[in-house]
Amino acid sequence: MIGVIGLILGLFLSPLAENILVPLDHSDPQSRKITITYHYENEFDPDRKTVFTLDDPIDDAFQKFDLGETVKEEFNWVRISGRHFSEDLQSFMRESSPQDWEKIYRWLNQNQVSQDIEMIRRKILGQKKVTLLGYSSSTGILLHYLSSYAPTVEKLICINPFLMDIQTNLSFWNFSNYFQNKQTELTDAEFFEFAYRSSVDFFNSDPSLRDSLINSSLKVFKESSSNDMKTNFPNSLAVRFFEHSIELMTEANSDFPIANFLKEKSKPLWTEYFNKRFPLIGTNYDVGLSFTGQVIILGSVYDILINPKVVDVLAEFFPKSTLVLFRDGHSFEKMRETKEFYVLLLAFLKNDFQQKVRSYQILSDLNLLFIGKNYNNIRIN
Repeated sequence: MIGVIGLILGLFLSPLAENILVPLDHSDPQSRKITITYHYENEFDPDRKTVFTLDDPIDDAFQKFDLGETVKEEFNWVRISGRHFSEDLQSFMRESSPQDWEKIYRWLNQNQVSQDIEMIRRKILGQKKVTLLGYSSSTGILLHYLSSYAPTVEKLICINPFLMDIQTNLSFWNFSNYFQNKQTELTDAEFFEFAYRSSVDFFNSDPSLRDSLINSSLKVFKESSSNDMKTNFPNSLAVRFFEHSIELMTEANSDFPIANFLKEKSKPLWTEYFNKRFPLIGTNYDVGLSFTGQVIILGSVYDILINPKVVDVLAEFFPKSTLVLFRDGHSFEKMRETKEFYVLLLAFLKNDFQQKVRSYQILSDLNLLFIGKNYNNIRIN
């Protein structure tokens, strides 16, 4: 009896999965169809506004961003797994083109995913606009969607966007360069995970203490790291690594651990690209200059995966942008432990000015809000 009750409760409490047929290749009118999945994270109410989040293979491999139930109470939340996690597409690739990386990239690139998102939006919302919330790697795809479907988006929230193209184009110094000549004893893969998870203030601390702080942090990481990266969908993961490494380098040449790791994990795609020079998909950030919706960017000043100044530049592309910086690292380890962060996130979603001010004050009292005059500024619209 207890087992039956548990099963019933599980059916009601678990996210409701829905399938949708989308073209394998949106550019081909005769394309076969594949099944992809999205999930209703709570009970859908057509009178409430809707928020889309997107599963991303890199985020999934390292650390998913869990919003918590309190943030979801006043909105419809739809989590899109999409083609990157489609068993239907994976089976088709295994059977038809297991080693054809040009086709694999064509079927899994961010432009295909963006068009899938638009099909899901139309199915669920019709002509209504959607709010997008992205974390780390998924933010790049949502920005690409915005560049193609700006009129359908009401608001975009970017949490520590992993955007290597901005960093590369503006020649921002990557913090990982500091580690090049140090005997870290970390592989490129381990260093990527270290940079992803670290929330220590290395580069705003006293230079005389920096080496000892870095050495102790590396030692602790080395002893505790499981180095257990999920690879349930290896083709999808390789394509996302490839898309990020495209942003980093023109000819896939690199001189720091993060770039080396991205290149290593997407090696078959780079080999195929050098042989065939197939078309690559990028994001036109200039479209943001005409976007009339709100963009909220939440970044970390202790991020060593990507230069924190990237979020400054991203904010400049959008006329209605708000940039908030925290004393944390890329994975938001400190912020995840603070309930007030989720209160602030909800305030941005609701555009509750008074709650924003209260949350800023609480986070400032906790020494988590960064307001450095000589580094970045906080802008509140």
